[in-house]
Amino acid sequence: MREIILDKIHPTKIKKLEPDESLGVDIISLRYDLIIPIIKGMKKQTKKEEVGDRKRKRIKLANELKNLYDSLSLVENNIKNISKICNVYHKEEKKIQKIKNKK
Repeated sequence: MREIILDKIHPTKIKKLEPDESLGVDIISLRYDLIIPIIKGMKKQTKKEEVGDRKRKRIKLANELKNLYDSLSLVENNIKNISKICNVYHKEEKKIQKIKNKK
């Protein structure tokens, strides 16, 4: 078994929610397994908007929303793969966070 070296612990919460570039940095800095539900929520809302716009005959907008949904699906798969690769580190991070929370 190889040695696990943690040089960074990913956060599990985001303190501020300003819709700016730093929010993106905060999200992608989360532990990867925690990003997946965020992407799923974005996909769900994107699909809902696509369907609504398609019903309103806003075809160009609906098509772009479909493209966005497809792109988010790719991102979700990438994040899942990254999370699997990093799972061993996540387990160690979780242990460290439990210890910190007890203090």
